[in-house]
Amino acid sequence: MKSKFEVLLEMEALFDLERIENLAVPEKFKLVDYIGLVYQEAIFAKQVGLLKVDQSPRRGINKTLTLYLMLLSKGTKFSMLKRIIHNYTRNFDQSDVYYAQTVIMGMGVMMIDQEFDSKAIYNYLMHLLGRDFLVKNQKYDGLVKITKDTKIDISTEIDYRPFEGSMRKVKYDILAVMKYNYEHDLAATKELLSKKRENDVFNFYLNMLDVSCPTLRKRIFDTYDLQESRMQRLLLNGAYELINKTDLFTAHYLFNSIIGKYSRYEKDNKEVENECDSNLAAMLEG
Repeated sequence: MKSKFEVLLEMEALFDLERIENLAVPEKFKLVDYIGLVYQEAIFAKQVGLLKVDQSPRRGINKTLTLYLMLLSKGTKFSMLKRIIHNYTRNFDQSDVYYAQTVIMGMGVMMIDQEFDSKAIYNYLMHLLGRDFLVKNQKYDGLVKITKDTKIDISTEIDYRPFEGSMRKVKYDILAVMKYNYEHDLAATKELLSKKRENDVFNFYLNMLDVSCPTLRKRIFDTYDLQESRMQRLLLNGAYELINKTDLFTAHYLFNSIIGKYSRYEKDNKEVENECDSNLAAMLEG
């Protein structure tokens, strides 16, 4: 089992933390409120347990935090949680403000998942704002001025993509193929794909990742996942999760994070399954 220090180093390696430290002072003051919100959720998680964090009295005050906490409540593996959060941050290469909000809340939730103490989470996230800001502007004295009941006003909200566009069909086609693969073996799935010639790039990734050694498979995946194209990464991740036999609902959230679309936390599993069934039926009939 990895130590908390090793986990923290892994998280830090995912993000460009200088983008947070280099923000303008007014934006950093806004981030202090986000850090306070994460602090309150850390206290709540300690009281009720991770599987009940979606019942927070602050549920819905911020869509991003609500989504991340919902993933915790569903028992999402830490490795998958990291990937989903990292994917969302990659959608904000043009906005340091949105990037900072996503990273602050994402790292906070990951620290909650790893059972860091609430005060430790607060101080760590505050330190990301930079020493000069804390000393000269915030004048932080190490004392948390909020309680679990303090009302925090989050005035800015991340603007997620309202529609998936052409990527929606690709996403559900991949989910449909994943469902077919659950019920058959990989050889049968590859045969279906070769007959349909649905997507040569997807087939390429599937063939490249079809190796018996999980370590090498992940290494190949990580190399390809560095590319910027969202469509390429969607196809790559689809092939990777198909081989790993990831459940459909988790894959659905992962794919949305690549697309940059907000996932409705109240969405029923049946909605996803029904659309998968429809796409798979069309694929088998065609």
